[in-house]
Amino acid sequence: MMLLNGFWPMAVWRLAHERSQDIVLMMRTVGMRASSYLLGMFLFDMFISIISGTLMILFVVGLKLSRFDGAPIGILVAIVCLSAWALNAWAWATVRIVGKHSGVLTMIAPCLCVAATAASSLINIVVYPDEGDWPWAMNIFPFFAQGRALYLVMVYHRGSSESDVALGILFLFGAANLVIAYVLESEIPVGELLVNFYEKIKGKQVDAEDSHLYEPLTKQELNIDIERASSSSGVGVENVIANLTEPDF
Repeated sequence: MMLLNGFWPMAVWRLAHERSQDIVLMMRTVGMRASSYLLGMFLFDMFISIISGTLMILFVVGLKLSRFDGAPIGILVAIVCLSAWALNAWAWATVRIVGKHSGVLTMIAPCLCVAATAASSLINIVVYPDEGDWPWAMNIFPFFAQGRALYLVMVYHRGSSESDVALGILFLFGAANLVIAYVLESEIPVGELLVNFYEKIKGKQVDAEDSHLYEPLTKQELNIDIERASSSSGVGVENVIANLTEPDF
């Protein structure tokens, strides 16, 4: 796990360095689009992580090391790909949220990587060693989701619904962080858009209520109103109709 996660601190360091040194600002000044920068850096980190992780998996499975002997390669590669997706997207969102002061992340990321990997291994082995005991909410933290899926594959040498949930949450976590990073990097005014959308919906509701007030009466409703007017005033129905249809000069 430590080898698989080793590229995450490197991605954090590279992104934080470029932002804290205003390199990104200089590139934006000369016309580089935010989407181009995000896509290029993200795909580069994904490529490095997936290629390196897949080669490591093939190496240990091929040598039949420890519990990797007999483990399904397809699921292991899926863990590598989704881990790279989630962790690199998380690196992007974290650096973008911290912004100018993201240089401090270069010291925090390696420590967090080591601590989270060790904690994930201990929790799986000591606290939740059996399949089905793992609380799904713990998968929200990507290191725990990755560790659980890898643990189940290495112990049982098969996939399961529990590992599928962990991998699914890894994908959703990466997608959410990528959206956050894109919105912040592109400086999309989300608050203003939500306010405009709310006002638009509210305006439509008001218009609908106003239009309901001025709906034309049906023939039955008109006859009922005429009969009520004639009975209250003591005038015949024919006279009421004549008064309604007689033009005013």
